[in-house]
Amino acid sequence: MKERCVILLSGLCVITLLFLYRTYNPLESNLFPKCIFFKYTGYLCPGCGSQRAIHYLLNIDVLSAIKQNVLVVLFLPYLFMVALSKIFPNKLLKLNRVRKSPRFIQITLWVILGFWLLRNIL
Repeated sequence: MKERCVILLSGLCVITLLFLYRTYNPLESNLFPKCIFFKYTGYLCPGCGSQRAIHYLLNIDVLSAIKQNVLVVLFLPYLFMVALSKIFPNKLLKLNRVRKSPRFIQITLWVILGFWLLRNIL
């Protein structure tokens, strides 16, 4: 029973966030947090632009989303699968093994660090 309540509340939170991100553009609203790293350094972090990218994706503007943060667009299917694997752990065992492997974690870290570096020097 407790697990179902957690899943239900999580689902309601996700639906609420999706509604907010679809309705309000993070560029034009103070409702969303701003990047502290960018504020103090002037450099973009790997997450900079992710809120705007999500907004554009929810409004079916994929090109604008890619311009804001291509990493979010590329990682979204993976994040969706991770969420599904939490809800249906027995159905996606292979995905769970792969995503928890040290090699996959290292590759993911290098991709994020490379993206962080490249977006600030290009």
